[in-house]
Amino acid sequence: MTQNEIRQVVADQFRLFEEEYHRHTYSGVQLMQEVNDYVDRRSGKRLRPLLLLLADGGRDIVRASRLAAAMEMLHSASLMHDDVVDESTERRGQESVNGHWGNAVAVLCGDYYLSRVMNIMNELDEKEATRIVNNVVKEMCEGELIQQQYLRGGVFDKGSYMDVIYKKTAVLMRSCCELGNPLLREFGEHFGMAFQLRDDLMDYGTEETKTLPPLKELQAAFEQRIEAAVDSLSKLPETPYTKALKHLALNLLQLSA
Repeated sequence: MTQNEIRQVVADQFRLFEEEYHRHTYSGVQLMQEVNDYVDRRSGKRLRPLLLLLADGGRDIVRASRLAAAMEMLHSASLMHDDVVDESTERRGQESVNGHWGNAVAVLCGDYYLSRVMNIMNELDEKEATRIVNNVVKEMCEGELIQQQYLRGGVFDKGSYMDVIYKKTAVLMRSCCELGNPLLREFGEHFGMAFQLRDDLMDYGTEETKTLPPLKELQAAFEQRIEAAVDSLSKLPETPYTKALKHLALNLLQLSA
């Protein structure tokens, strides 16, 4: 399945997610709306909402679309805050929010997004879902702190590197899958790890990756995670949604080639 074919599986749900996302990020403050529009135009493939909607499998599309909006906002908030922490004025070749408006606006807008996440969770009023989202925020903060801690000491060993990418990237993707269907928590974790390993492999040798473990170790870990993600799906009945998740993982292999 191509990326477009995967997205077609949840095309209707995705439209509902977009409506929820824009409804909850809307602000009467002009500057906030300028940032909203800027972030929206520069948003990537909305991978985290896609994971959640596929994991939900069409069981409760209203709930799933709201949770998908919350997780996308949480992701956007983390990017804004990370760019301030890393003193980065660009993200993937484009000006970051702090690069365009400065650190103060980036921090405040990130906080605004987090407040909207809390608003969605209050609307849903699900204790377990709220626990999962709260834990994501905690672990992502811990991941950034661990990274800062090791950057002061030089090169990452494999264990510390894996801990950082687990907390900074995989936890959010794991939780998207878990919120959609707790049985897909394991898939989300393996997929999230593979996703970040893929990104680092593609950038390997640049200034940003000079502190990473050896290339062969990362390549082996990446392939193991893809295999584990696909294997975790074999324990579940095959549906158009689980088939799409499988191909989403396998497509990472093609993208990293």
